[in-house]
Amino acid sequence: VEAMANAVAFGVTCRREMPANDYGFQPQRSLALSDAVTLYLTQDRGLSLAVLERNDISMQRTVVDSSKRTSDSVIVFPYMVAGNVRGQKMRRVSVKKFWQTPGSARCLYGFDNIVGQREVILLEGEIDMLSCETAGLTNAVSVPGG
Repeated sequence: VEAMANAVAFGVTCRREMPANDYGFQPQRSLALSDAVTLYLTQDRGLSLAVLERNDISMQRTVVDSSKRTSDSVIVFPYMVAGNVRGQKMRRVSVKKFWQTPGSARCLYGFDNIVGQREVILLEGEIDMLSCETAGLTNAVSVPGG
């Protein structure tokens, strides 16, 4: 993380085109945000619709208990590098539980935001990064696994 941040801080270009299968990663199919998830992200978490759209935030449904046939909404955060999806991190809406799609690259969430920046804001989570962007701070990233 420090090496990437230093490279960006000193103007080193970190962007390079990577083949889609560099990490053996295949993105899982996602859905457009439901009204309930949109309300959670915008009203409860204070994020703007423009930031959600710009960061390609989507959702999935996941089975919580197959015996009871219950499911939950899951927010999908795509990890992008040079405009290409390199991983996905999921977060259940009803319970604070996270996981990543198998084969996801370990890279900074919002990496493309800091290319060419002289200063970088390093944060713990994806929502934190999206909150900074909503507030107009576009040089923020989140650590993987944060």
